[in-house]
Amino acid sequence: MRRLVLPSILLLARCGGADPNPLNGDGGEGGLVDVVPEAGPPPCSGALSACPGEGGVACVDLSTDVAHCGSCAVACGSAEVCTGGTCIGCGQIDADGDGYDACVDCNDKDPNVNPGAFDVAGNGIDDDCNKTVDDVLACDANIPSDTTNATDLAHAMEMCDPWVTAASLPTVADDRAHQAASDWGVFTARAGVNLVALSTGVAADENDTKPAYVAPQPGTNFNKTGTAYPIAPSQHSCVDSNSQPHTFQDPSTVNDYTELSVSLKVPTNAYSFSIDLNYLTTDAPEWLCTQYVDQALVILQSKAVTGNVLLDSKGGKVTADSPYLVLNDAQSLQGTGMELLDGNNRLYGGATGWMTLTAPVTPGETITLRFVVFDVTDGIYDSQLLGDHFRWSTAKGCNPATTDPQYDGGAPDGGC
Repeated sequence: MRRLVLPSILLLARCGGADPNPLNGDGGEGGLVDVVPEAGPPPCSGALSACPGEGGVACVDLSTDVAHCGSCAVACGSAEVCTGGTCIGCGQIDADGDGYDACVDCNDKDPNVNPGAFDVAGNGIDDDCNKTVDDVLACDANIPSDTTNATDLAHAMEMCDPWVTAASLPTVADDRAHQAASDWGVFTARAGVNLVALSTGVAADENDTKPAYVAPQPGTNFNKTGTAYPIAPSQHSCVDSNSQPHTFQDPSTVNDYTELSVSLKVPTNAYSFSIDLNYLTTDAPEWLCTQYVDQALVILQSKAVTGNVLLDSKGGKVTADSPYLVLNDAQSLQGTGMELLDGNNRLYGGATGWMTLTAPVTPGETITLRFVVFDVTDGIYDSQLLGDHFRWSTAKGCNPATTDPQYDGGAPDGGC
């Protein structure tokens, strides 16, 4: 007689008399039921172990599971992680070496994900571990146009906290020489609701009231003279309207100088940044290739680069002599004041249009960006530098590069 004994089935022996049930194994005295066992859960595969849990048996990795660390039902504390089957305080673990321990790092296997990272838009990952996926910081709303707070001006360009560590206006020609503006004539904000304007005169377009608009030509002389040239002076060459070549030396001092300086902590997953810039000047067309040409600089101080990084396709400074100054028709300059005509029926000025400056950075370092405009030799005929849409990038690069989509002559190589 065959017997099959299973813990999940109660087997009853027949007590006396003939058994009419044909399922009894031998159909005779004292036979047991012959049964087929029920199918159980499949065995755990690989290095996983079967441990009892809510709702049944679970397959777990005893080397990393905080509820079953080393053995089933051995749970780690709330501030511990399971490593190698041992509960260890999370503050002692930084598996990806990104400087953030497992207590705060929401993915300790990826060095680009931690509370010091910026959230990369559109990648579906909570890069900065704030429990929100793809949250893009916004900080440029509700800023008074005539603010004198340098942090406000940084925010107007999308330089947001926690990355901004310091901001200042170390030298200004006048409190009217800068503005957080919603637009600049036909030029609208590149991101958010505001952009920043710095000027050698009054920073205002034709519709502005705070500060109030003053025509850029002949402009405003703030009589602020003798400010030291901000970087090592150099020479530049140009060709005047009569096709005559000239070479000019940068001066040792300049006039009506205004600077916005911003220091930023680079996110742990950022390898470069970009910002959109636009240069407008009344030095064009009549003062091209003269000693009066104003300048705009963006001076970067970082581990990779120190110096002016706002350079045109020829590696020269962005001035009225730059090939990037291509907007010279009234429609393209409407509302800025540059589209007005002088007594000789010439436009007051020209512009580059929106350019994009990109430069490399080192994750975790602190960089400083200095946005500068100034008059050279004189104090009239105003120039303006607009800035907006600062953003970090995970893309790597070796050299600063400024591209101007309005200019068809190419751009410097920012690669390695």
